[in-house]
Amino acid sequence: MRFEIEPFEGAVPIRFGMSEADVVRILGDPEHAGANSSGYRNYTYGGPVMSIGFAKEDRGVNHVAFSAEVEVVFRGLNVFEPSAFEQMCKLDGNPLECFGSIMLLKLGIEFNGFTSEEGAKVVAILPREVVAILDGKHLKPFPVV
Repeated sequence: MRFEIEPFEGAVPIRFGMSEADVVRILGDPEHAGANSSGYRNYTYGGPVMSIGFAKEDRGVNHVAFSAEVEVVFRGLNVFEPSAFEQMCKLDGNPLECFGSIMLLKLGIEFNGFTSEEGAKVVAILPREVVAILDGKHLKPFPVV
């Protein structure tokens, strides 16, 4: 299945605020469903390939994360292609680094594992509410080559 990033809306066909039942209708039953110690629910599909998090309050989708085994595109770019990371950083205009993740706050996208050759690459899509509460003291400018 192909997912299209729409900033602050989701990774279509999965949209922020969508219910757990709606997610299951689209993707089927998750391989794993659970909650963390804070009560936030999470569905995992395909092992660690895709993760969908749900808000504690309304149980609507509040983030979506993908590994490179999933086709994820943004404005025609496959986000896991090497050149897409740099193009998206430039499009955002102000990429920030936070504990090894690269945050594109103007687009609501987080890249993990893209600045090193080791480890898995993961792209997370975030709603405005999550981006708005990020702690600025841990965000540092990330230079785009």
